[in-house]
Amino acid sequence: MRHEGAKTLADGQRRIKRHIHRLATRRYGDDGLRSDALSGDYLILPGEPPSLFYIDSVRLGETALEGEVELSAASPEVVLVYKTNGGTARGTVENCGAGKVLLTPQSGPVWGSRTGTCDGPGRFEIGGLRPGEYYALAFPGDQPVTPETVGPFLPGAARFTVRAGEVTRTDLKLSGLR
Repeated sequence: MRHEGAKTLADGQRRIKRHIHRLATRRYGDDGLRSDALSGDYLILPGEPPSLFYIDSVRLGETALEGEVELSAASPEVVLVYKTNGGTARGTVENCGAGKVLLTPQSGPVWGSRTGTCDGPGRFEIGGLRPGEYYALAFPGDQPVTPETVGPFLPGAARFTVRAGEVTRTDLKLSGLR
Protein backbone atom coordinates (compact mmCIF):
# COMPACT_ATOMS: atom_id res chain seq x y z
CA MET A 1 0.00 0.00 0.00
CA ARG A 2 1.12 3.53 -0.49
CA HIS A 3 0.12 6.86 0.97
CA GLU A 4 -1.81 9.31 -1.18
CA GLY A 5 -3.53 12.59 -0.55
CA ALA A 6 -2.10 13.04 2.93
CA LYS A 7 -3.26 16.18 4.63
CA THR A 8 -3.58 17.43 8.17
CA LEU A 9 -7.14 18.30 9.16
CA ALA A 10 -8.23 21.18 11.41
CA ASP A 11 -8.44 18.95 14.51
CA GLY A 12 -4.84 17.79 14.04
CA GLN A 13 -5.63 14.30 12.78
CA ARG A 14 -3.77 13.11 9.74
CA ARG A 15 -5.86 11.66 6.94
CA ILE A 16 -4.07 9.42 4.49
CA LYS A 17 -5.92 7.87 1.58
CA ARG A 18 -4.69 4.46 0.53
CA HIS A 19 -5.56 2.11 -2.26
CA ILE A 20 -6.18 -1.57 -1.57
CA HIS A 21 -6.25 -4.68 -3.67
CA ARG A 22 -7.68 -8.15 -3.39
CA LEU A 23 -4.68 -10.40 -2.92
CA ALA A 24 -6.40 -13.50 -4.29
CA THR A 25 -7.07 -11.91 -7.67
CA ARG A 26 -3.60 -10.48 -8.35
CA ARG A 27 -5.40 -7.95 -10.57
CA TYR A 28 -4.03 -4.64 -9.42
CA GLY A 29 -1.56 -2.08 -10.55
CA ASP A 30 0.64 0.56 -9.01
CA ASP A 31 -2.41 2.78 -8.77
CA GLY A 32 -4.29 0.33 -6.49
CA LEU A 33 -7.64 -1.35 -7.16
CA ARG A 34 -8.24 -1.21 -10.90
CA SER A 35 -11.54 -0.84 -12.68
CA ASP A 36 -11.11 -4.34 -14.12
CA ALA A 37 -10.45 -5.91 -10.69
CA LEU A 38 -13.02 -8.41 -9.51
CA SER A 39 -15.81 -7.03 -7.40
CA GLY A 40 -16.39 -8.86 -4.17
CA ASP A 41 -16.00 -9.00 -0.42
CA TYR A 42 -12.79 -7.64 1.07
CA LEU A 43 -11.43 -7.58 4.58
CA ILE A 44 -9.33 -4.47 5.04
CA LEU A 45 -6.50 -5.04 7.51
CA PRO A 46 -4.09 -2.10 7.61
CA GLY A 47 -0.49 -2.84 8.52
CA GLU A 48 1.51 -1.11 11.22
CA PRO A 49 0.85 2.63 11.33
CA PRO A 50 3.65 5.11 10.73
CA SER A 51 5.86 5.81 13.74
CA LEU A 52 4.19 7.98 16.41
CA PHE A 53 0.69 7.39 14.95
CA TYR A 54 -2.19 5.03 15.66
CA ILE A 55 -5.07 4.12 13.37
CA ASP A 56 -8.17 5.96 14.56
CA SER A 57 -10.58 4.73 11.90
CA VAL A 58 -10.89 2.91 8.60
CA ARG A 59 -13.65 4.12 6.32
CA LEU A 60 -15.14 3.50 2.92
CA GLY A 61 -15.82 7.09 1.94
CA GLU A 62 -17.43 8.39 5.13
CA THR A 63 -18.74 4.98 6.34
CA ALA A 64 -16.78 3.32 9.18
CA LEU A 65 -15.52 -0.20 8.46
CA GLU A 66 -15.09 -2.92 11.07
CA GLY A 67 -15.39 -6.11 9.04
CA GLU A 68 -15.80 -7.31 5.48
CA VAL A 69 -17.03 -4.87 2.87
CA GLU A 70 -18.18 -5.32 -0.70
CA LEU A 71 -16.08 -3.33 -3.15
CA SER A 72 -16.33 -2.60 -6.82
CA ALA A 73 -14.69 -0.16 -9.22
CA ALA A 74 -17.45 2.33 -8.35
CA SER A 75 -16.82 2.15 -4.58
CA PRO A 76 -15.58 5.24 -2.74
CA GLU A 77 -11.94 5.31 -1.63
CA VAL A 78 -10.78 3.45 1.44
CA VAL A 79 -9.56 6.04 3.96
CA LEU A 80 -7.34 5.37 6.96
CA VAL A 81 -7.35 8.12 9.59
CA TYR A 82 -4.26 8.32 11.78
CA LYS A 83 -3.87 10.29 15.00
CA THR A 84 -0.92 11.05 17.22
CA ASN A 85 -0.64 10.91 21.02
CA GLY A 86 -1.58 7.25 21.39
CA GLY A 87 -0.91 5.33 24.55
CA THR A 88 1.83 2.85 25.42
CA ALA A 89 1.68 -0.53 27.17
CA ARG A 90 4.78 -1.57 29.08
CA GLY A 91 5.40 -4.58 31.28
CA THR A 92 7.07 -7.91 31.83
CA VAL A 93 6.22 -11.49 30.94
CA GLU A 94 7.24 -14.24 33.34
CA ASN A 95 9.56 -16.76 31.59
CA CYS A 96 9.05 -15.01 28.27
CA GLY A 97 12.31 -15.79 26.48
CA ALA A 98 11.68 -14.81 22.85
CA GLY A 99 7.91 -14.67 23.38
CA LYS A 100 5.32 -12.46 21.77
CA VAL A 101 2.77 -10.15 23.33
CA LEU A 102 -0.61 -9.50 21.72
CA LEU A 103 -2.76 -6.53 22.67
CA THR A 104 -6.24 -6.68 21.19
CA PRO A 105 -9.17 -4.31 21.76
CA GLN A 106 -11.92 -5.65 24.02
CA SER A 107 -14.42 -4.37 21.47
CA GLY A 108 -14.20 -2.88 18.03
CA PRO A 109 -12.29 -3.81 14.91
CA VAL A 110 -9.55 -6.42 14.78
CA TRP A 111 -7.24 -3.95 13.02
CA GLY A 112 -6.68 -2.31 16.40
CA SER A 113 -4.58 -5.27 17.58
CA ARG A 114 -0.83 -4.86 18.01
CA THR A 115 1.98 -7.29 18.74
CA GLY A 116 5.42 -6.96 20.26
CA THR A 117 8.25 -9.15 21.52
CA CYS A 118 9.95 -9.64 24.84
CA ASP A 119 13.60 -8.80 25.41
CA GLY A 120 15.94 -11.12 27.36
CA PRO A 121 14.60 -10.30 30.85
CA GLY A 122 11.00 -10.53 29.57
CA ARG A 123 10.23 -6.83 29.19
CA PHE A 124 8.03 -5.48 26.41
CA GLU A 125 6.80 -2.10 25.26
CA ILE A 126 4.19 -1.44 22.58
CA GLY A 127 3.46 2.18 21.68
CA GLY A 128 1.17 3.97 19.30
CA LEU A 129 -1.96 2.37 20.77
CA ARG A 130 -5.44 3.70 20.12
CA PRO A 131 -6.94 4.73 23.48
CA GLY A 132 -9.42 2.18 24.85
CA GLU A 133 -9.87 -1.12 26.68
CA TYR A 134 -7.51 -4.00 25.74
CA TYR A 135 -6.82 -7.67 26.40
CA ALA A 136 -3.14 -8.61 26.81
CA LEU A 137 -1.76 -12.10 26.17
CA ALA A 138 1.77 -13.52 25.89
CA PHE A 139 2.80 -16.61 23.92
CA PRO A 140 6.00 -18.54 23.18
CA GLY A 141 7.90 -17.10 20.22
CA ASP A 142 7.39 -20.10 17.93
CA GLN A 143 3.58 -19.90 17.99
CA PRO A 144 1.53 -17.87 15.49
CA VAL A 145 -0.19 -15.07 17.36
CA THR A 146 -3.13 -13.35 15.70
CA PRO A 147 -6.47 -12.11 17.04
CA GLU A 148 -8.09 -15.09 15.27
CA THR A 149 -5.95 -17.76 17.01
CA VAL A 150 -6.22 -16.44 20.56
CA GLY A 151 -10.00 -16.41 21.01
CA PRO A 152 -10.04 -19.31 23.51
CA PHE A 153 -7.50 -17.49 25.72
CA LEU A 154 -9.35 -14.16 25.99
CA PRO A 155 -11.38 -15.09 29.11
CA GLY A 156 -8.11 -15.47 31.07
CA ALA A 157 -6.36 -12.49 29.50
CA ALA A 158 -5.14 -9.48 31.44
CA ARG A 159 -7.37 -6.44 30.91
CA PHE A 160 -6.20 -2.86 30.99
CA THR A 161 -7.03 0.63 29.76
CA VAL A 162 -4.87 2.65 27.38
CA ARG A 163 -5.11 6.42 27.72
CA ALA A 164 -3.85 8.98 25.21
CA GLY A 165 -0.28 10.04 25.88
CA GLU A 166 0.10 7.77 28.94
CA VAL A 167 2.08 4.60 29.73
CA THR A 168 0.05 1.72 31.19
CA ARG A 169 1.86 -1.07 33.01
CA THR A 170 0.69 -4.69 32.75
CA ASP A 171 2.52 -7.87 33.75
CA LEU A 172 1.72 -11.18 32.07
CA LYS A 173 2.34 -14.94 32.17
CA LEU A 174 2.87 -17.08 29.07
CA SER A 175 -0.14 -18.77 27.52
CA GLY A 176 0.17 -21.69 25.13
CA LEU A 177 -1.70 -22.27 21.89
CA ARG A 178 -2.82 -25.79 21.11
